[in-house]
Amino acid sequence: MKTKVRIAPTEQWCKFHAKHLSDARKRAICLSIVGLQVEIETSTMRNSVTPECLGRIWSETEATRKLLQSKGCSPDGNGICEHMLEMD
Repeated sequence: MKTKVRIAPTEQWCKFHAKHLSDARKRAICLSIVGLQVEIETSTMRNSVTPECLGRIWSETEATRKLLQSKGCSPDGNGICEHMLEMD
């Protein structure tokens, strides 16, 4: 099953993703995706093993991967963590 969510403000991001904010070029890209509607596969939820995150992660859909790439992001295929998402 798929669901649509929005990219959360950078203040909510975990340390793993927030580290990109210190690089001026990457910061501009990060800020440009805040509020962007993305789609995740709800059946792919798993727990992060990255010490800087330790949250839940979902795989993004192919359409979302392409959308993020068009904005200058390079999704690594590991999914999107809950800290980057505005969820109800």
